Amino acid sequence: MTMNRQSIMLGLLALAVVWALWFYLGGESPLVGGGTGRAVQSREIVGALPPVIRLTDLENPAADFNPSGGRNLFAYAEDRRAAVAGPKGRANRKTGKAKSSPPPVAQKPVVPPPPPARETAAAQPTPPEVNFKFVGYLGPQDALIGVFRVNTPDGEEVVLAAVGETLAENFRVYRIGYEEVEIGYTEAPFLNERKVLPMGGQS
Repeated sequence: MTMNRQSIMLGLLALAVVWALWFYLGGESPLVGGGTGRAVQSREIVGALPPVIRLTDLENPAADFNPSGGRNLFAYAEDRRAAVAGPKGRANRKTGKAKSSPPPVAQKPVVPPPPPARETAAAQPTPPEVNFKFVGYLGPQDALIGVFRVNTPDGEEVVLAAVGETLAENFRVYRIGYEEVEIGYTEAPFLNERKVLPMGGQS
């Protein structure tokens, strides 16, 4: 009696194991109706699992990653960034271009400076400097001889000169009066120039 009961229990246990395997493997259970619905429901659950997101997709958000065929999570951010940077970026580029190319400035003509005064004076020769004084005269009125005191490197010398004679190398006597004397120059640029020295005038 005891052996029969054990055999029955073992048989029921084996039957339960077979039924459980049949149920979870998607088979139709002959004992319980609706096994097909449970299997279909399990397939729907498996099909509704969330999409697999790879690490490379997260590292490249700009790529058009859309495994489930739904909405791209990065599309709004990309559209927003493009809309904000569009007209403002173009305006900044235009402003920068205007600043980098200012209008040309007219160049003023360069006027050479006038030559120094010394160069101008050196270009025009000057007559020799008078280095003597008319101090008196000798002789009759129609043949006066002038008396001159000439400055030389060795000191002053008294020189007598009549009309037409040379005086101090660079000068010539043209007229002798009682109070003045008229002299000229012996150098070519100043042959036509005359100068009147009063009695005691010039050095």
